[in-house]
Amino acid sequence: MSAPSRAADAPAPLADWSDYLRSLEPVGDRIIARTQNPANPQDRQDTWRLLMATLAQGYQSLVYGDPNYPEFLPNLTTVFNFAAPNPDFVYRGAEIDGNGIYRLRGKRGTNRFTSVSMSAGTWALGTSKGNTGVFDLDDLHLAPDGSFSVILSKVRPAGYTGDWQYLDPATTRIGLRIASYDWGHEEESRVGIERLDVPSSAPRMTAEESDRRMKLLATWIENSAGIWYDRVAEMHRSGLVNRLEVHDYSAQGGAKGQVYVEGLFDLQPTEGLLLEARVPDRCKYWSFMVGNEHFVTIDWVQHQSSLNAAQSRVDKDGFVRVVISPSDPGVPNWLDTGGYRQGIIQVRWNNCSSAPQPTATKVNLQTLRSKLPQDTPVISAQQRDELLRNRRTAAQMRIRW
Repeated sequence: MSAPSRAADAPAPLADWSDYLRSLEPVGDRIIARTQNPANPQDRQDTWRLLMATLAQGYQSLVYGDPNYPEFLPNLTTVFNFAAPNPDFVYRGAEIDGNGIYRLRGKRGTNRFTSVSMSAGTWALGTSKGNTGVFDLDDLHLAPDGSFSVILSKVRPAGYTGDWQYLDPATTRIGLRIASYDWGHEEESRVGIERLDVPSSAPRMTAEESDRRMKLLATWIENSAGIWYDRVAEMHRSGLVNRLEVHDYSAQGGAKGQVYVEGLFDLQPTEGLLLEARVPDRCKYWSFMVGNEHFVTIDWVQHQSSLNAAQSRVDKDGFVRVVISPSDPGVPNWLDTGGYRQGIIQVRWNNCSSAPQPTATKVNLQTLRSKLPQDTPVISAQQRDELLRNRRTAAQMRIRW
């Protein structure tokens, strides 16, 4: 007589450390095959660092994040640097359950704006179904000291007369974009979140739930990196080298009311790319930035790799002229490529009266001045040193963690 079979409803065995590591191992080979230079040792190391960043961010969001007891945690930073984060934004995110009741409390601060966006699913797991709602802290009733309180739920609580925002039951995540022009001097928004329809004490995570979450990390890493390598390949196929075009990022959680203009740069050490655009008459926010072909923003703490409206010089004719180059061209609006000769360019026009597509002209740095207005200032090496030191300190003065 044969031994009795295992019960159909018996729980699956939990994975061990070696099982989790084995699930991650093949991701590297699949991702490196999607890069532009898979055999280049420097690019390979860039890829491995990127995957480490997605792993760390994945643990934070996927394994640690709890919809019942959420926290707004850093999402994209100089450490979690992929998906080309905007240096002017502090990104925070919290996992939530769209069927729950949540309260956000805090202080508005004096920063440029703070946007709250909700989404269903996530592209990191291949489950994204897009945005489910968005509002700005300035849409709320702010006390004289800037404090606020707002409830998010499917139905407004009975008898509640304060600020309320509809929460779509499909929502799984809520994110913050805390935008600043004058780094380190503007007061950042402070926002806390709590779920109101659960007990105040959080229970211990079960072994089964922990195992379920950690088994998803390989998918999280592969999608978090792969989607951006695919975007770079798409730009190459479209001939966007040293030119720009509008791209719709709404499916990847792009900011509402924000137009993205994007392209690639490919420059020799003695070359630069001159971008020129007429600044819109009205604009809530705008900026220019550069990243590498891994969709990693050039480290904006250590390099002048981004410029916003407050950091840029606008010429008398109403145009902003920005020079992208590997070496310092001695102009105010320089975007430092951080040692990379190829990479991405992104321009953001947020709730502007127009969204111009900048022209892009490759120039020899020795003759650059002939392409610029005569009154363009010369930035000396000493001045640049001071600007970069001030930028480094200002970036660290922001509430990033």
